Amino acid sequence: MAEAGFTFPDITPAELTIDGEKVNIQPEGLSAFDGTIVETNLQNLLPQTFSGFVRYFKNAPPTGPATGRCSIVQDQLFILFTPDGAVIPNAYFQSQDPHGPIPPIGLVKGTWGLL
Repeated sequence: MAEAGFTFPDITPAELTIDGEKVNIQPEGLSAFDGTIVETNLQNLLPQTFSGFVRYFKNAPPTGPATGRCSIVQDQLFILFTPDGAVIPNAYFQSQDPHGPIPPIGLVKGTWGLL
């Protein structure tokens, strides 16, 4: 991810589901992320699912509480995750294909579960 200056060598397919204020990411082989949208321009977002991938470090997979900063990168939804209390991100989700209208989400807070 050159835009943020971080490179994550490991990758796994993932599904992101947004349903109202709830966010869930199901990456293959990693713990799920369950969170809540805490910054958005809309209320009661309609359910949407995005196929994509999670990039991370295999030796330090994402676990525990984290904050995700959302943006649009080349028409794809991009969420950069930083563990709570840390400064350096440890994972990101990126949608696989460009999508039509992408929800105006700025920030999500939640927890990566334990495997």
